[in-house]
Amino acid sequence: MSRHTVEVSEKQSPMERIAAFIVDKRKAFYLLYIGAAIFCVFSSGWVAVNDDLTSYLSDTTETRQGLTVMEAEFVTFGTSRIMVDNISYRQAESLAEQIEMMEGVKSVEFNGSRDHYTNGSALFSITYDGTATDPVSLEGLDGVKALLDGYDVYITGDTGDSASESLNAEMQVVMVIAVVIILVVLLFTSHTYMEIPVLLMTFGMAALMNKGTNFIFGEISFVSNSVAVVLQLALAIDYAIILCHRYTEERERLEAREAVVAALYLDGGVEVAASFVERTLIPKMSLSLAREPENPKSALQEKLQEGGITPTYKLVETQGPPHDRTFVAQVYAGDKGLARGVGRTKKEAESQAAKTTLARLSEFFGIGLSDEQQAEKAAEKAARAEEKAAKVAARAAEKAARAEERARKKSERDAAKRK
Repeated sequence: MSRHTVEVSEKQSPMERIAAFIVDKRKAFYLLYIGAAIFCVFSSGWVAVNDDLTSYLSDTTETRQGLTVMEAEFVTFGTSRIMVDNISYRQAESLAEQIEMMEGVKSVEFNGSRDHYTNGSALFSITYDGTATDPVSLEGLDGVKALLDGYDVYITGDTGDSASESLNAEMQVVMVIAVVIILVVLLFTSHTYMEIPVLLMTFGMAALMNKGTNFIFGEISFVSNSVAVVLQLALAIDYAIILCHRYTEERERLEAREAVVAALYLDGGVEVAASFVERTLIPKMSLSLAREPENPKSALQEKLQEGGITPTYKLVETQGPPHDRTFVAQVYAGDKGLARGVGRTKKEAESQAAKTTLARLSEFFGIGLSDEQQAEKAAEKAARAEEKAAKVAARAAEKAARAEERARKKSERDAAKRK
């Protein structure tokens, strides 16, 4: 390894080193990824799904204690409410009698009131011989369904009505809608059509690994089982699209490897971006940054592009009446806002924003200052730190004095009581 390579490696941030390691060892990561995917195909079947949300209640809660007493002292029979449309009242009466005679059915409530029959629709309130989850109740419901096969029927109730099944069915509809929307968005936003199948595979693998890694917990609730996949899909879409577009931007000026590394670590957060600016941009800035530029926008663009950053400007606010407008513009480096400027025209506002950014960079990094100025600035900083330390010490001494005074008074009161 050359001395230059060692120096470059030492200057890299931890995130950049990780990104470079992932890119350089990508074949190993491919194998790990494929192995994890195969494992998750099987491990997703090892996860137990808990349909009873009340089981997550602590034994000390009043709700859990009340449910325990109720389950021990009372039997809650399973019930169903079944509505049958487009039948006559005589047909409804006949069905009620047949249902009540079926095995597993305890009783059927049906009469001629408007609550049970109106406009050709009959409502049967059925109570079963067992609880909602008892096999005898489920068999009774199956028998009722078989009897009503061919009728226009709607069934609701606690028997045979699993909340997890309902939620899963609804989430499947949500997933289908989401996939359609994602496809449409990708068709309009992707740079090439090959991005679409790659991104779709990424989303699918993220969802699979989410479900497969749940085996670590052993058991999860039906809510997590249904909703977590959609949340994982949203996260995967967000990061994958941002990463893909970042790579496309970086590829315009870098080789493929460097573009991938840059895309990985530049999307790593504010600290990483700050480290990148400090490491690559600041050393390349000359003393001319500290001088008043004739064209601030050109000067800022020249300096930022040395580090691979192109500034952009956005109009963020317009003030005043139409005949006397004042414009406020902000300069951005990527999606990071740097500074704002105000002017009577958009061009003047953008120029002021660029000038303010140059001034802040110069002040923050000490660019353009002589040795004496830098020493003076360091002395001022040290004086401020010393002043702050003195204030902290004074507050501590004052606090100690108050504590000593309180102790003395307490001692005097105790002595007076003993006399």
